[in-house]
Amino acid sequence: MEAHPSLAVEIDWAMSSAHRLGRRVLRPVVEDLYRADPGLVQRITRLWGGEEALSYPGYLELSVLAHHGGVMWTTDGDQFLAALAGAAADAPADWPFPSETPEDEARIQRRLKALRSSSKRRRTYLEVVGEVWAGLRADWEKEGRAAVEREMALRRSLLERHQPWPDFATNDCCSVDLDALYATLGPDDEVAVVPAYYSQTGLVIAMPGLLVVGVGTEAPAAEERGRAELLAPRLKAVADPTRLALLAGLARREMTVTEMAQEYSLSQPTVSNHIKLLRDAGLVAVRNDGRNRYLAIQRGAFQDLEQDLHHLLRLESA
Repeated sequence: MEAHPSLAVEIDWAMSSAHRLGRRVLRPVVEDLYRADPGLVQRITRLWGGEEALSYPGYLELSVLAHHGGVMWTTDGDQFLAALAGAAADAPADWPFPSETPEDEARIQRRLKALRSSSKRRRTYLEVVGEVWAGLRADWEKEGRAAVEREMALRRSLLERHQPWPDFATNDCCSVDLDALYATLGPDDEVAVVPAYYSQTGLVIAMPGLLVVGVGTEAPAAEERGRAELLAPRLKAVADPTRLALLAGLARREMTVTEMAQEYSLSQPTVSNHIKLLRDAGLVAVRNDGRNRYLAIQRGAFQDLEQDLHHLLRLESA
């Protein structure tokens, strides 16, 4: 039992999202990708129809081909796409998929047969998968890979503490009996928990020799709350007209508390209280010069504050 990353699962989820535009659980980059290119949405949703359409929006055959092609755990997009081409031309026949209903199992087998027997459909399929990966690549390298690695570390720590199977592999795919599938595994079969950055819910895929349990990574909202908690004290420190005026004065020149009290017609205790808040937020520092204590603005701290705020609000990409 192990935790692995998988581009096959990531791209499966991203392609599935083409059927669910506007849901806020989507990663913004996925929603942006499809809103910017409605034609890509049509190309994805038209890949399979009729007797090949599953009872749910999904592209499980990606994981089947990745497993068949030996790249189930790769995070290298070029390697994945190259292996996918060969695996699609030699797609497995009559593989059982016990995680699926009999109807969906038959539909997945029809998809694999179509890819195996038609170079035209295979080419179209691979082009669409390549387009989706091209749209995700930058975000995956910047955010997704690290989020998956954090989740894998968490799952591995559970495994090292000998946590029971349900705790290690828990997900919210309620329609599948994980215990029943686990009980059918042979001694050499692999069980893998796959944290998926682009996931919407849990995922379970049972294939020959492998049981995959997909789980989500940390939600963007939780990560954003953490960043906001770090930003809030600094923003609160400057969210006061008097403190902003004091900062403006310190941006012009260093001053003592006495000099600031005189310049702004404030009592020294009032200035001292404001300066304490600004110092606690790391925005003002003290420089001793003999008996005098000069206050100085921390310019680097304001640059950090600006960058952190831009990062939280994703203003760089905007």
